Amino acid sequence: MKALLPLAHFTNMTGIELYNRVSTDELPAMQPDQPKLLTKTELSIQLSISARTIENLVKAQKFPPPVRIGKNVYWSEIAVSKWRDALFSQQERWECKSIQKL
Repeated sequence: MKALLPLAHFTNMTGIELYNRVSTDELPAMQPDQPKLLTKTELSIQLSISARTIENLVKAQKFPPPVRIGKNVYWSEIAVSKWRDALFSQQERWECKSIQKL
């Protein structure tokens, strides 16, 4: 069981710092060389999409499936990065063919 910290410990934290503190404490223990594991909430914030949209993308096989650990699901930061790279690869290869004078 986790020890409870006094309320004064959290009063100087911003919302993001407090969120990161709580969500990081909930993650399974990791080794330094392992990729970060992202929860659905962290992922939806990072990608600026809803949790339901993530579920729909997974169901349509357009997004990496999560790994279930106990009652929680996680995504590897590496898998999300590969998905993002594939998603934007065509846009990043785009080159301007001609420039017209205005």
